[in-house]
Amino acid sequence: SSWNAFQYYLARCIPVKIADVSSFRAVDPVPFNGMKSESNNRSSHSNNKERNEMANCDREVLCRVASLPSTILETMVTVQCAFSSNTSTEKETSELPQQLDRAISFCTKDGKARCPTFMGQEDQVTSEMTLQEVISWNRVSSHDFDAVNAETSKDDSMIHMAVCVAQEPILTISSSCDRKELYDCKPQIQIELDGRVSKHEKHDVNMTNSVARSRLEPLAAMLRMPSFLMVGNPEANDKSDNETNNITIHDINLWHAPQTCCTNVHYDDRDNLLLVTEGVKTVEICPPGCIVGSPIYSEHANHPVMLRRTRIGSVNSEAKQNILELKRRRTHIVSVSAGQALYIPPGWWHRVESESACTAVNVWFKYKDTSPQEVPKHMVDFRDRQTKRKYYENNETELAASYLEKLRKAQRGSNSNDISCPTLTCRPILKREDWTLLRDMAFRDELLEAEAQADFLDVFIRCWEKCIDTFSEKLGEQTYPYELRELSFLPSFAAVLNAFLLRIRLDRPKERQVLVGMWAGFPLPQHKRLRSISFTHLIKHLQPASCYVITEAWERHASVAEKSEIDGTSNQVEVEKSYKHFFNMFDDGHNENMIRLHLLGSVEAFKKEMCSILMH
Repeated sequence: SSWNAFQYYLARCIPVKIADVSSFRAVDPVPFNGMKSESNNRSSHSNNKERNEMANCDREVLCRVASLPSTILETMVTVQCAFSSNTSTEKETSELPQQLDRAISFCTKDGKARCPTFMGQEDQVTSEMTLQEVISWNRVSSHDFDAVNAETSKDDSMIHMAVCVAQEPILTISSSCDRKELYDCKPQIQIELDGRVSKHEKHDVNMTNSVARSRLEPLAAMLRMPSFLMVGNPEANDKSDNETNNITIHDINLWHAPQTCCTNVHYDDRDNLLLVTEGVKTVEICPPGCIVGSPIYSEHANHPVMLRRTRIGSVNSEAKQNILELKRRRTHIVSVSAGQALYIPPGWWHRVESESACTAVNVWFKYKDTSPQEVPKHMVDFRDRQTKRKYYENNETELAASYLEKLRKAQRGSNSNDISCPTLTCRPILKREDWTLLRDMAFRDELLEAEAQADFLDVFIRCWEKCIDTFSEKLGEQTYPYELRELSFLPSFAAVLNAFLLRIRLDRPKERQVLVGMWAGFPLPQHKRLRSISFTHLIKHLQPASCYVITEAWERHASVAEKSEIDGTSNQVEVEKSYKHFFNMFDDGHNENMIRLHLLGSVEAFKKEMCSILMH
């Protein structure tokens, strides 16, 4: 009966609060095969008092975090942090994403920073601590955080870090699964009827997906989950093939907030059962149609499009009011205390505020609706959106390669003579033969080979260094920073660099390695201001396709567990060195942040064009 009641909400994608989680599982261990446990026949269990004591011992989903064994408390976990600092953006009229998030929330009508907000976007700050360090972190209450902000505003150098939440998987399906398999695979993380969590050992060699080992896996033995809700149809679980099982569990995660904090509004693409074990969480939740999501090609497609930019001067009060009006009649604010749970359907927008020392366990799962009923009306647009997003993700790599090849062919038909030699006060900086060599090398078909690419980079860096040195001698320090904003050689170098970057084929390790090594070997001029401004504007002149190649080369190269043929350095180390050197070119945080946003914006522009082509 519990499953039938819960299935009503699952099938209709309607949130539901479970007031007493412990009542939704068996008191005694009961195996999956439906056979009676030996413990059922023991005389010691015939006494109701002893049964009640046993039930009370195992009543909670998880015991208090602080009382966990030392081996678990000493485990490293991922933490998400927020910083309170007096940045220049706060002095401008543009609103920050955090401010916009609060403005469209009913929980914080005054829009004040009641507590640190974890946005999980470009400003995401991720670190690692032991679970014990997180628990004992110097907690800052909502009132204290306001006081910290007030003190910070008086002193630009003050920066306060808040550990918003520690999040770590307890059990998870291996990331090696392809996306289709992840959604369609048979159950591997299973819950016994007494709430204990177990791994389902597979013996089918054709199945590639598996339960990945996480750092907190020993904690799984201490969980007591609401089995009457999560087992699905018990009759289906009795069958050996499990083909008709309704529930496929993907992840079980631990969340601990050492101080009051909240997430920004977002949605998840899977069913989510949030079980609070300590403290209180306040969840503001509304259906999919209330907020416009970010584009499907975005890395944060599950966030509102309004929050996808760091500075947003165009979001007026009317736009925010429109969102509030859409949400007003369809938003629920739910308080979830220890021992309670909340089912959040996929696609439903939610914002979660946690009080200090709040702990929760959540289960991300896939519900397979076996009933013939139609998709609920409020979920139609979301299901359509998810179908398009999966289609895009499954075809992105192939489409990017095809689109870049199309740009390469168009480039071969262009005239390289249109790229003029860099000048200073109408006089060429480089020898014309040097510039002609560099320009011609960028457009030759031979540049499709890694060896030729390395030769090109040697010439490019040499010419770039010559231009920087010449400008440094001619202009001097007194011209910073204004005249350098109009450096005349930048468009020419950017055009040549664009031509080179389009020749990089991302599926070839040697070519990726050439590009990754380029930034690690880029010259650092003596004058930091000149270096910063010239490099900033060089990158800003690059085309979206070029920016995509740069970022994708870093990501793909780091993901392959190989070592350099030259010095045996791992790909991960090479990428870290390249990435660090790239951003060391900037002399201040303003220019560095500007380029980060430019790269992200350019990559999204490239993906937008790809997505448009694919959808057509």
